[in-house]
Amino acid sequence: MKGAIVMKQLKKQLKSFIFCLTGALLLVACQKDDPTMSPEPSPDPSPDPGEEEQLVESSDWLGTSAVDNPEDAIPRVAWGIFPKELTSAERFQEMKDAGITHCVDWRMLNLPQSRALLDAAAEAGIRVILPCRRNLDDPEGVVNRFQDHPALDGYYLGDEPDADIFPLYGEMSERFRAIDSEHHVYVNLPRITHPDPIFGQGTPNYIAYVHDFLDRVKPRYLSFDNYPLYYIDGQEDLTIDRSMFENLEVIRDISIEREIPFWAFTMTTHHRVGKRVHPDPTMGHLRYHVFCSLAYGAQGIEHFTYWQAKPSDEPNGMGHYFYSAPISWEGQKTPTYGRLKTINEEIVNLSHVFQGATVKWVRHTGSNIPVGTKKLGNELDNTPVTSVSASDGLLVSLIENGPDTYLVVVNRDPENPVELELTFNGPVNRVLKSGHEVNAEEGLLLQEGDAAIYTW
Repeated sequence: MKGAIVMKQLKKQLKSFIFCLTGALLLVACQKDDPTMSPEPSPDPSPDPGEEEQLVESSDWLGTSAVDNPEDAIPRVAWGIFPKELTSAERFQEMKDAGITHCVDWRMLNLPQSRALLDAAAEAGIRVILPCRRNLDDPEGVVNRFQDHPALDGYYLGDEPDADIFPLYGEMSERFRAIDSEHHVYVNLPRITHPDPIFGQGTPNYIAYVHDFLDRVKPRYLSFDNYPLYYIDGQEDLTIDRSMFENLEVIRDISIEREIPFWAFTMTTHHRVGKRVHPDPTMGHLRYHVFCSLAYGAQGIEHFTYWQAKPSDEPNGMGHYFYSAPISWEGQKTPTYGRLKTINEEIVNLSHVFQGATVKWVRHTGSNIPVGTKKLGNELDNTPVTSVSASDGLLVSLIENGPDTYLVVVNRDPENPVELELTFNGPVNRVLKSGHEVNAEEGLLLQEGDAAIYTW
């Protein structure tokens, strides 16, 4: 009897305990849901004294995949390809795998070699700007043989010419176009500091040189090269040639005035020219070339060279030595091949920004802006981006493409990142290297030579 009473008391105490526990839990839940009930928050864990907040890097895709792009994205052109005896569809496929769409072959090819080149390129889907210097006495014969070939993109006449050859190029161009109006005639022009025996040096002379070329040759694209990154013998620091941006300013102005798109170059080969040594390009070097050119409005990017032009110990006809390229003289991929593939992928993913776009203005920031350029003033006043700054100089470009507006900010240092700071007075997105958009950050680690692209 006594045991039964004890059991009843234990059950009663257990029920009371459960009731109290339930009430306590309900009270906690109510406090959690009721905004007027604010329990004392627990302190945040102490931060690691060695840990700093990391800025998002400008090249980070942030987990996105590449956007779908049309096949007619900005052309990526390989200059200098494999030796004639190695011509094959497999070698062209290797080129295509690196993101190349077109190639320029400057060699002297006879007609059977030209046919073999075009046939192999067609299998891989590469377009060829066909060398024609050996056949300038018979342009009609070249056209009649190859104008219907699916791999033919245009006819290559020459590179970095002096002005005294423009009359010949003009005559040849007219003879090509008289039979074949579909394909273009291609000549690449030199940098702004290139001495010409007729026009000489200096910006006004270079402008006259380019206009004379366009008047006589009438190309479809205005192609020019300028390789501003190099080392001077005996110096440790990379030189950035002062002519680069003045060259881009002049070419852009003429491109707009003459309504002709322009193509620009990257340097992808380690080689020596006199006392100048152009190094194996880093990603910073490649991005610097590409995004400065695109920000000025370039509609094609050419890579010099794709295949190492000569064995390392053998100079070319001008005394230049070539030490490396995306593909070595022995036919092996080098680390530059992977970098070339990466930059070409970025060009494709961002083609919807740059292809066919109108560059409204280009400005520069920093204590010392490049020769021939303009300093950023109040140009941002009519945009939702109220300020752009960094520890070092920037290129800032406003681009319109259809209904979309883009602000392109390029790090003018090809070897060091900068911390980019922006302020906004409205919603702004940033275009990732994948081509997708995210909400724009007010702080960004802008990689060496890289671009950050904003849109609204």
